[in-house]
Amino acid sequence: MLHTKHLDMIDRKAGTIYAVSDGIWDHAELPFREYESMEILAAALEKEGFTVVRGVAGLPTAFKAVYGTGHPAIGILGVPMGTALCNLCIAILNLIAM
Repeated sequence: MLHTKHLDMIDRKAGTIYAVSDGIWDHAELPFREYESMEILAAALEKEGFTVVRGVAGLPTAFKAVYGTGHPAIGILGVPMGTALCNLCIAILNLIAM
């Protein structure tokens, strides 16, 4: 269940959320060739304070993003593709809101 603080955070981040979404859809790319989409998402995460490692698992469009230290650990492993990207963006919003 979303709390008021989460909804407020979404409102504050709306410009960024829309810019990331629009940027990804403006660069429709084939699976495993999402170079622009990956860079848009990775850069947005870095701007939010995540540490991003690009090219993980031997895939140039894959990345790992980690926020904070200690426990609980918060991390994202992303290979932006189609509808999976939507789920990843939702997960990012939830993590940023913590």
